[in-house]
Amino acid sequence: MAKQNRSSMSIEEVVKSYYDTKEKFDTVSKKFDAIKKDFYSKMDDEFKENQTKLEVEYFAEAYEVTRIQKNNLEFDISKLERSLDKETLKQVIIRHYSITDYDRFVKYLKSIGADPAKVKEFLTVTKDVDTLAIDRLAELGKIDASVVEKAATVTKGKPYYKVKKL
Repeated sequence: MAKQNRSSMSIEEVVKSYYDTKEKFDTVSKKFDAIKKDFYSKMDDEFKENQTKLEVEYFAEAYEVTRIQKNNLEFDISKLERSLDKETLKQVIIRHYSITDYDRFVKYLKSIGADPAKVKEFLTVTKDVDTLAIDRLAELGKIDASVVEKAATVTKGKPYYKVKKL
């Protein structure tokens, strides 16, 4: 049966076509998931710890499998704060302030003689590390790499693989 223009199909034909295509898709998707699981299991076994590429020949065809594993870097901000001087901290720590009770905050600011210590009661501060700033300052020698290493934890992400035909 030749493909018809969908707009010229009857409602019954559209429903049947959709159902059949969805069934085929679900079947192929299940097969793909099973093959992908086997593929990942085999690649995890084949790749050595620091290996990133693997070439495979199958009859006259060659494939290159690339293993990609991202590292996640988490900083202990309190360790950085103890290890770095104030000027450097201003460059590498990003502070986010949010007002927890805006109405009370405005009333207080309108009153005379605002006390900075009192203002802090209305603020919530979160801190993030600017990793680009740390990299830049380490390259310039303004931060000792050992200090940064002591304040950071590296965790490896789950590897994934790319396959291309050579």
